[in-house]
Amino acid sequence: MYVCLCNRISDKTIKTLVRNNHITSISGLKKCVSISSHCGKCLPQATQLIQNEQINLSVVTDIDAVQ
Repeated sequence: MYVCLCNRISDKTIKTLVRNNHITSISGLKKCVSISSHCGKCLPQATQLIQNEQINLSVVTDIDAVQ
């Protein structure tokens, strides 16, 4: 699903960038892709995706630590 229609940036792209580049904020994401460079309607959803992916990563790290 596209999060940023103006720049054709998908949720999968954002999740992959967060995981691979340790992105924790919109400003970090903007260094990799041109998100929110036009209308800005994607900011809330992109922010939520970053936060959710950070939570997912911390859960995986916690599970790995237990094993």
